[in-house]
Amino acid sequence: MTFIAFFVRRPVATTLLLVAAVLSGLLALPSLPVSDLPDVSVPVISVSASNAGGTPETMARTVAAPLERHLGAIAGVTQMQSVSTRGETMISLGFEVGRDLNGAARDVEAAIRAARADLPKTPGFDPRYHRANPNATPVLILAVTPGMMAMPRLYDLVNVTLRPMLLQVPGVGDVKLLGSSAPAVRVAMNPLAFFKYSMGFENLRAALASANAHTPKGVIDTHGQRFQLLVNDQAERAADYRNLIIAYKNNRPIRLNDVATVSDSMQDVNAAAFFDGKPALTLMVRAQPGANLVGSRCGDSAPATPAHADAAGGGHRHRPGRLRRDPLLPAPYDRHPAARLCAGAGRGLGVPALRHRGAGGGNRRAMLPDRQSRPDAPGRVRAGQSLADGPDRGDGAGGG
Repeated sequence: MTFIAFFVRRPVATTLLLVAAVLSGLLALPSLPVSDLPDVSVPVISVSASNAGGTPETMARTVAAPLERHLGAIAGVTQMQSVSTRGETMISLGFEVGRDLNGAARDVEAAIRAARADLPKTPGFDPRYHRANPNATPVLILAVTPGMMAMPRLYDLVNVTLRPMLLQVPGVGDVKLLGSSAPAVRVAMNPLAFFKYSMGFENLRAALASANAHTPKGVIDTHGQRFQLLVNDQAERAADYRNLIIAYKNNRPIRLNDVATVSDSMQDVNAAAFFDGKPALTLMVRAQPGANLVGSRCGDSAPATPAHADAAGGGHRHRPGRLRRDPLLPAPYDRHPAARLCAGAGRGLGVPALRHRGAGGGNRRAMLPDRQSRPDAPGRVRAGQSLADGPDRGDGAGGG
């Protein structure tokens, strides 16, 4: 009896077998990953750390080396690559095929916590990790222009509001901000003034470090009670640093304003991005490995922006603005929940426009300029296409 004759003589069993195979395929179809390109990459987790002012050699010695020692002890790591540039370190970890990415992320987070004792104690230094390949093509690019707002302020606002919202969208692995950096106080030293007062740069460094140190102030014990001292003397603006005493010469205090120029700026003054010829802040959205990038039914409702609660509880009147959807946004990316979240279409809300009601009954602009659906709308959404789609038409928003 041949193999074919076995099925010819049993038509009922053959029919039932075929029906079972078809039904199994139909049941498994919704769970299959959907992507424009096959996912053949190994699980990758990237760790990034920024330390303003650090040279590549300093970043490699004080940041990359301690992280590599602890990250290299994670089980299942097949490759590790680190790149240190001026003020930034990026470490890519490749895991063996089949390793659970969520479990690997927990191991990476534990390794970062263990390495903090060997890392610099610079204020604001906080290594982060994300589950996306830094070499992957962005699936979405969002450009936000500042309007009347300063770029460092816009960066800080987008970093604490819009970026966490995008990271909550299913399938989004990383959201990187380009075109600006976090607000910072810039101190430009005057070498002639230092020579005049016979001072060294170490005096300035120690004074600035003590002004940024978060140290406990102590407690007060009185009448059987103990009170903890909490002092809000943390310097945050340039005006708070100008009168900082860095040394004493001839019984006279030498203040920071006497030997340096202090100004409100940002950490990296060379960061820049432009959209339609105007300065802009760009958000590059990358997907997790194996994520459903082109599905149209996942994430039907986008999370509400935190500004909703602020507007409702603080006496503000919230008028939702929209980031206009660019005509070049190709389908099916325009149906992705991240695109709906940014474009403000339907349930997804983009960067809101808030207006504060003044004492005279009028409205004045607060926090952000309006985002209206008009030809000169400052915000647009463009999708980064894959290599299979040809040249990327969303190159109007670039970062440097």
